[in-house]
Amino acid sequence: MLKDISEFALPALRDIAENPNFRKLSKGFTYPTGMPPHTILFIGVNQFHADEITSWPIQGYRLKQQGNEHPYFHPFEEISDFCQTPWSYMDILFDRASRKKRIQLLMESTNGQQFIGAQLAIADRMIRETTPEVIVVCSTMARMLVGIKDHLNENRWLGSPLIFDNHIGTYRWE
Repeated sequence: MLKDISEFALPALRDIAENPNFRKLSKGFTYPTGMPPHTILFIGVNQFHADEITSWPIQGYRLKQQGNEHPYFHPFEEISDFCQTPWSYMDILFDRASRKKRIQLLMESTNGQQFIGAQLAIADRMIRETTPEVIVVCSTMARMLVGIKDHLNENRWLGSPLIFDNHIGTYRWE
């Protein structure tokens, strides 16, 4: 059963798209309309299908557990099979133009930081609403955006402290 992400993500993305401070920053948004709960959640930063976008300013998508056309998702399907646990995926930013260099430029301005922060707030809610079993951050930029080793050299998850768990050998989000 999929958690309907559209009920809260779509209005929040519309607010960002209609914000006059962000209008020049946005290239439109794409987001998962539904995500299964209790999954292995893979988090990236670049829009995997930015060239295929047909609507503006906001377009939703759904991924299948098996047989996704884009090869980027095939390892996630294999890991899911091996672990016998469903998987899900989301980009930490929903803006279609989310290449590393552009994100770095946005982070140099107050408006850019607020633009990114508004998207991270949506991502945080998506994660909390779907309660993943495991979170795998798949890119260095996504890792920086979620706050692992943030600007204060503190380990935080979207504002929440991360505690290193010696027993499992990684961070836990409390």
